[in-house]
Amino acid sequence: LLDRIERYLGDRAREGRKTLLIVDEAQNLPLSALEELRMLSNFQSGGRAMLQIFLLGQPEFRLKLSDPRLEQLRQRVIAMHHLDPMQADEVEPYLIHRLSCVGWRGKPRFTNDAVAAIHRWSGGSPRRINQLASRVLLFGAVEEMETFGAQELAAVIADLNDDTPVSGYRPAPVATPAPAPVQAP
Repeated sequence: LLDRIERYLGDRAREGRKTLLIVDEAQNLPLSALEELRMLSNFQSGGRAMLQIFLLGQPEFRLKLSDPRLEQLRQRVIAMHHLDPMQADEVEPYLIHRLSCVGWRGKPRFTNDAVAAIHRWSGGSPRRINQLASRVLLFGAVEEMETFGAQELAAVIADLNDDTPVSGYRPAPVATPAPAPVQAP
């Protein structure tokens, strides 16, 4: 298998083409697989690497890379970047962009308090924003809604929190009047 991979990479290099291997969810790879990827980076032609490897992973991947057995892999890392969560003012443009990519023309829409609820629940994580927005849009399709406010978000968030109890966000409870104090006779 390694001979076939090396031949393939060599053929691409002779064509003047570069080969990029993209691995998503790299935090799920066992250490042995990461070591195999490092070994693939040994393939060279004319003193140049024939394969570039781009690893993407959740924050746990950084911890996995700190394992002493991956020292040689860490030495080959050219660049590393941690993507911070979105700030509150970045959520609405992100939603608009994502919706526009699928032909959205302004409806349905999210009110400002709905966007704020999305940010609070997701913590700014794009994956969680997508998860919540998908559920809200499904809810809106079933209920034939065109505008989502805090109330609709609270209903969907409560449903999501029941499905996936990992979220720390809970909608603020509705204020109820305090009971009258009991007086001693």
